[in-house]
Amino acid sequence: AEVFVFEASPKTLGKVKISGGGRCNVLHDTSKATNEILENYPRGKKELRGLYSKHWTPQDSREWFEQKGVKLKTESDGRMFPT
Repeated sequence: AEVFVFEASPKTLGKVKISGGGRCNVLHDTSKATNEILENYPRGKKELRGLYSKHWTPQDSREWFEQKGVKLKTESDGRMFPT
């Protein structure tokens, strides 16, 4: 597989390193309703609402990861990480 990383900051993947204790959460608890999930994204809520209503749901995203063989773990705070 070929992977492309487009990074606007001067340090490649710097935000990934500081997020989630060195891990990168990919979703928020998909057992919750979309509006409840969006409450966990104070910045970007509007943009995510548009994506979720026009293209796919958080549940669709979870299913996509699972179809690719990526198992996800939901932390107590709702963040979902690949295992």
